[in-house]
Amino acid sequence: MITQVCINTGVCFPPETNEMHLKETPTENLADDMKIFESWAEVDRTAAYINWKFVLHHEDGSSIDVPEQGFGWKHWSNCWWDNGTWGGTDTHCQEEEGGLPGFVAPAAAAAIAMAALMARRD
Repeated sequence: MITQVCINTGVCFPPETNEMHLKETPTENLADDMKIFESWAEVDRTAAYINWKFVLHHEDGSSIDVPEQGFGWKHWSNCWWDNGTWGGTDTHCQEEEGGLPGFVAPAAAAAIAMAALMARRD
């Protein structure tokens, strides 16, 4: 399977190949001659959608892309980042607003720099 992750502006990362594996757990109501394969793709949590297509490899070494050109399927995220704001129907990917307040950050940076200088001196 080939996947391509895209952000909300339509910019997409380069396509990646993901191996598919035969699902080992039996599935109820499945005909004897049918098999289920599964695959996973790493998706940035700020992504808006993922495109995918299949590459079928035959025993004789040949292969065929499904579809032949482009990507055949697209799945939209329910949580994404766009121009400084979160969007979507879910909030599982959103970061907590936090961090150091503005006046504490310079003091923390100075303390780290002092510790580094003291360590070098010893």
